[in-house]
Amino acid sequence: MWGAAIYFARNASYSHNYSHQNGDVRQMFLSEVCIGDCVSLPSGSYSAPPKKDGSDIDYDSIRGHSGNSDVYMVYSNNKSYPRYLIHYK
Repeated sequence: MWGAAIYFARNASYSHNYSHQNGDVRQMFLSEVCIGDCVSLPSGSYSAPPKKDGSDIDYDSIRGHSGNSDVYMVYSNNKSYPRYLIHYK
């Protein structure tokens, strides 16, 4: 919804629909994410966060809202760290 990004949700219930499923067991990462200076934007096709108003500096991430959850998009792999791999039914 916000382009080619790495998506994270505040609510695990939102991410459940995107979790990996193997039989009746699902897997989901609990990650630490550096969202930095975040801008709130509606859905759209972004390839990177926009520049700050009147500046040559980009925002670090984009925040949106979908499925009753805040979602965060980062556009670089080095802004997140998968802390735990959770297995659940």
